[in-house]
Amino acid sequence: MEEHKLLTGMLLVALVVSIVGTVITVDRLGALGGGTDSSFTGAITGSANLTITVDTTISLPSSEVTLGSGNVAANASFATIDTSLPLSVDDGTWANQSYNITVRNDGNVKVNVTIQSNVTRGNGTGIVPDSWSFACSGTTENTCGLGFNNESGEELEFAYKGADNEGNSCNPNHLSTEYQSFNNSLVEYPLCGCLDYASQVDEVLTYLKIGIPGDTTGLKEATITFTAVQPGPTCPS
Repeated sequence: MEEHKLLTGMLLVALVVSIVGTVITVDRLGALGGGTDSSFTGAITGSANLTITVDTTISLPSSEVTLGSGNVAANASFATIDTSLPLSVDDGTWANQSYNITVRNDGNVKVNVTIQSNVTRGNGTGIVPDSWSFACSGTTENTCGLGFNNESGEELEFAYKGADNEGNSCNPNHLSTEYQSFNNSLVEYPLCGCLDYASQVDEVLTYLKIGIPGDTTGLKEATITFTAVQPGPTCPS
């Protein structure tokens, strides 16, 4: 992957703090006559304006998965690489050099993180919303052709899943822990719906599953885009 884009949002919230002075009454008795000399009443009011900035910034401390060179086994239709730990390579010889993409919440509120890919799984045609498949990208004619299913009829896969990198960084009910296919290049898929911002619990990992057909060659690339926005009311505060 050569490029990783990052989208952030800002929300301004204004608080008005009012300060009202207490009414003070002072009675003063005459020193000689014992009567009331005079009385004084007064009131003090004031206001202060405070603006709080809600920051939904995310960053990518680890932003590239490099698979290196490899081959599909001679008797296989395609190989499948799974970058989750431990690394798994079926019917191929690739050795992973970087296991994941790390997303960190650098803001001051919990965020909903989505993921999007410019290429998809299987037999992409290049026509939106299918887009090009990961397996086809970089080929001379940029077309896959036929024969990209294995003997069991399974299609090539290009999918993602998430995992906590620090404690319970993402609320368990809001983390996509099972592989989800990139079926549409226009869709922002859920990764973590409630990523914490507190130090030591603000990172989530992204693993990839990649299918590579035996009859294609060249460099395969994908651009993964992560987007962060404030989550809905189902995210615990």
